[in-house]
Amino acid sequence: MYLTLGSQHNEKEIIELAKSYLHNAFYQSYKQHDVILTHRAFDNLALIAFLDDSIHSIDKEVAMMRNFKNPSEPWRQYVSLMMYNARKATAENNPGAAAEYFNKILPVLPDNPGTVRYRILALKGKANALAQTGDYRQAKQTLDAAMTLANRYNIKDARLAIMGCYKYLYTLKGDKEALAEIEPRLLALQDSVRLHCRCQFLQISPVLLHQHKVVGNF
Repeated sequence: MYLTLGSQHNEKEIIELAKSYLHNAFYQSYKQHDVILTHRAFDNLALIAFLDDSIHSIDKEVAMMRNFKNPSEPWRQYVSLMMYNARKATAENNPGAAAEYFNKILPVLPDNPGTVRYRILALKGKANALAQTGDYRQAKQTLDAAMTLANRYNIKDARLAIMGCYKYLYTLKGDKEALAEIEPRLLALQDSVRLHCRCQFLQISPVLLHQHKVVGNF
């Protein structure tokens, strides 16, 4: 939740708070071999390092994740590391490689509601990378697939992120008509998600770390 609010509204203090919670969540859950929380914390750490232009600041955590074994669900480690590789490629201005990494995630995800956010993240990341390469048609189709999932499962913060990606796509493409159509919808959704996150922020406490809610909105 902190990461969602901070990254979407550029509130530095909330991003810093997210870093603290995510760092603690990763190390505590790693030590306890809490599989789901470890991966969620790592995925969010990678995202926040990317947003903060400090992708190499988590080199130690990446090495730890490479050694984190979960024989019953090996896809989790693969997905987390591919997501990191994709963001690292993006940070290094290699969108073609980033698109390939994001695309590798999709076929290994189990087809169930528990992996919907991973699927949306992979589609969204792939679309942004494709847009950067100039493949606007494929980028639009990929975003449409992500939005279909977000609408089907009523994930409001994912819809907001995808709408932001549409805006990014249309900006790169120079499509002023599409931008004029999407901006009012984006602003309305931003207000709705911002209010929801503020309400959650007022209720949050450190104990949520141990209830798997601090990094639930990855």
